[in-house]
Amino acid sequence: NALSEQEGLTPAYRIAGDSVTWDRDADGYRLPTEAEWEYAARAGGNQLFAGADSYEDVEREIALQGIPPGWHKPLPERLPSPGYWPAIMGLGITFMLWGMAVGFNQVLSTIVIVSFIGLVLFTAALIGWIGELRNERKDQNE
Repeated sequence: NALSEQEGLTPAYRIAGDSVTWDRDADGYRLPTEAEWEYAARAGGNQLFAGADSYEDVEREIALQGIPPGWHKPLPERLPSPGYWPAIMGLGITFMLWGMAVGFNQVLSTIVIVSFIGLVLFTAALIGWIGELRNERKDQNE
């Protein structure tokens, strides 16, 4: 709207809070509609893609421009492979909570040892799990 107002044209959009409406009779600048975008992308033709009717035609045109084939096919996203790290993390949390729970009836050394074992298990599992996820991501990118 600012450019329309600057050039003395009627703004194409009316803005009221979060509501925006398009004044179709305005002579100001506006964004193209979805149908106008599609018409422009097809260059006035009736093709499936911009300038082509099949993936093969698009790939042939892209190859002529020096871009390798398969540029438009994204790699499938893979879920992380199941591992034992979450179970070890759960075991570590269990040990830490157990150390705190039995701590009221036991000597201090028992609390420290059980809680320390839980903390070590949890930390080792977290580091291992992050490393495994990084390696999987690295393998996907190669």
